[in-house]
Amino acid sequence: MYCLLESYLHAPKLLTKLELKTALNEYVNGADGVHLLKIGDASHQMVFGESKLYGDLKSGIISAFKYIKTMLDNDLDKMRYEVHLANMNL
Repeated sequence: MYCLLESYLHAPKLLTKLELKTALNEYVNGADGVHLLKIGDASHQMVFGESKLYGDLKSGIISAFKYIKTMLDNDLDKMRYEVHLANMNL
C-alpha cells in the first residue's frame, strides 16, 4: 500500500497508525495509514489505506479491500474515528 501510494501515485504519507501505538491493543481497528493524494491543480484527497501481509499478493489485496468495504458499509463511527484520529495527529 505504501509503495503504491507514495511511489506510483505520489501521495505522501501523513500518518501511520503504527507510529502512534503505545499499547498492544491500541488502534487495532480501522485504516493503517493516511496519505494525501493530489487530484487536481488545487484539490487533494485524504486516502485511508489498509494493508495486509499474505504470502500471496492477490489474497492480501482481496483481504484489504474486504476489510475497508466492511468498515465503510457497517460502521460510520469507525470512519469518524479515523478522521478524528488523523485530525488530532496532523
